[in-house]
Amino acid sequence: MATLDSPSNPSGMVSAGDAILAAATSIDTRPVKAKLKAFADAHKLFKSLQGAVAAAEDALASHRVTVAEADVDQDAAVDALANKLVGDGFERTQPFKSFSKLSPSKLSALGYTKEAKEATALAKKVIASKKCGKPSKDAAKALLKAAAFVVKSLEPLSKWDAVYRGALTRRDAVAQQWTTTLAALRRASQSAADDGHKQIYTALFRSTATPAKKKSAKKSKPAA
Repeated sequence: MATLDSPSNPSGMVSAGDAILAAATSIDTRPVKAKLKAFADAHKLFKSLQGAVAAAEDALASHRVTVAEADVDQDAAVDALANKLVGDGFERTQPFKSFSKLSPSKLSALGYTKEAKEATALAKKVIASKKCGKPSKDAAKALLKAAAFVVKSLEPLSKWDAVYRGALTRRDAVAQQWTTTLAALRRASQSAADDGHKQIYTALFRSTATPAKKKSAKKSKPAA
């Protein structure tokens, strides 16, 4: 009969701990009471910290989407400005040449922060230029706004990245405690089994084990 292995990933640790503690409610665990309580306390703390990690990870992912969407709008604003400058007589292949060393494609390929910085500088030069008409200046103002929104959206991203890393550090700090108390509970359950309390080990570490997947039989190749 399969036995529960000690999981190495956080979600597996939470699932295994939940299963063990649920199984413990259906049997007499007095022979391993102290070890069970130690594990239950460690599991409660670890599960709480893993929940904090998951929440921070979700928030971080959500803000990354916001930044990515803002960058898409910024790229669109870059292209719009390029088109308007062509309408003002600037080179079709290099419409930003008088205002930036970067082409529209190279500007859009920069990282979020650097693109916003370069786009802001570009837009300000276009707005100040006497060679640019109102459509180009309006497009430059739109680019300024798009770049500013990228910068603004990056602020909570940095915050949530720090929150996520902090949550990971706190969770990982108690992971060893979880693993150690589980090992102690396993040994105590095995000792209890040797003393005649076999139901404890069976309930906590065998009934909670995931059945091994059966290997599919290999099909024989047809004769040539």
